[in-house]
Amino acid sequence: MASPAFRLVSSGGNPVIALPARSRAARLRSTTHINGFTPKRWLFKNLLKGAVALGVDRLLTSAVRDPLHEYSGIETRAFIAALNRVLDDRVATISIRWPWPVWADRGRIYVYAFDRQGRVLAFTKIVLEEKQDRQLRNEAEMLNALKDGTRRCRVPKPIALDSIDGRLYLVTEPLPERLRPLRQDSAFPAEAAAELAGPVRTVPGAALFAMPWWLRFEEEARSVPGLAASMKARFDGRMAQTCRVHGDFSPKNILRDGGDYWIVDWETGSLEGPRFADPLYYQLEARPQECEQRPVETLEALFRQYDTGEEGGIAALAAALAYLYSVDCVEARRLLPHWHQLSEGYPA
Repeated sequence: MASPAFRLVSSGGNPVIALPARSRAARLRSTTHINGFTPKRWLFKNLLKGAVALGVDRLLTSAVRDPLHEYSGIETRAFIAALNRVLDDRVATISIRWPWPVWADRGRIYVYAFDRQGRVLAFTKIVLEEKQDRQLRNEAEMLNALKDGTRRCRVPKPIALDSIDGRLYLVTEPLPERLRPLRQDSAFPAEAAAELAGPVRTVPGAALFAMPWWLRFEEEARSVPGLAASMKARFDGRMAQTCRVHGDFSPKNILRDGGDYWIVDWETGSLEGPRFADPLYYQLEARPQECEQRPVETLEALFRQYDTGEEGGIAALAAALAYLYSVDCVEARRLLPHWHQLSEGYPA
């Protein structure tokens, strides 16, 4: 096998995408899989795609030997060999993509595998930090649970979860190129969310406190004195509703396929989480500035919304926010430090 060689696109000195130098077809397919759901990404994607199509992408890139090894410690030859063990020896080359924009570095690398005709065979997520191993294993569990899909929803089918050179990676089927993410201002896809949630269970409120996500919440919430205890009190003698939860249910992870949906990025999911965690995440994700600039007013509005009882009451809000806090939802982290002062105005 010839030494691997790539054309690397960088931004501000940070890698964005490495394209296989020897396969123009694979380079073109690689640009197709760049997310283009913001104006900046759309412009970048089409500029690079046009340069590859015209054969002038050398002007936008630098030649590198093995960027996968440079940034992860994994040699490209060894990784292709590992992929071929689960993809029937069909992998000829790969492209490598980093989280972008570069300030959104999430400690991972994305790899697309191509056959000799430049057709994409698989998508692989490699985590670079040991603390993220749990999340990737969790994603594999969630994808396995949902691999048969629902009436209107699909997830990428998992192919393999393995490690190489101390790096855990998850291989899944690639997403169809025809998919488009929801617009940021799209209404909540209630039917899709209900299908993914599956059967709703009613459990004693105290049962939540033994669930892994609640234990993580209590650990993380130690920096806010009294927060966990105040929220726990909401469940005294009460029942709670649980279901399957995505945990990062926002337009960027919900892709349209005509009238159907593909749901991706299940790292923060749970087979048993609070019923209203995903609807609340979708709502908060659409209001980041309000959560940052007016957290008290935003939280108070949620108290009024849930106090009507139509969405399970304040206890349901507490459970949903605790879950989102446990998966490091920025908006939940901004709101919950104000929980205690506001909850006193809404008696249990």
